[in-house]
Amino acid sequence: MNEENKAVVVFSIFGVAIGFLSKFLGSARISFVTALFVMIIIGKIFEKVFKKDSKWWLKNGAPIYLLFWLVFWILSFNL
Repeated sequence: MNEENKAVVVFSIFGVAIGFLSKFLGSARISFVTALFVMIIIGKIFEKVFKKDSKWWLKNGAPIYLLFWLVFWILSFNL
C-alpha cells in the first residue's frame, strides 16, 4: 500500500469517528473546530512520518476527511 492510500484510509477512519463524536460536542461551531483540529494533528503526524510537506496531506487526506466527517455528522445528528 503506497503513502497516498494510507493517507486516504487513515483520514477516512478518523473522519467517520470524529463525525459520530461530533454529535456529542454540542454546537456545530464546536464540532467543526474540533474536526479541523483533529485533521491538522493527523496531517502533522503524516508530515513527520512520510517526510512530506503540508500540501501533500491537504491534497490526499483533507478533502476525504472533511467529506466523511460531514456525512457522518449529519447522519448521526439525524438519528
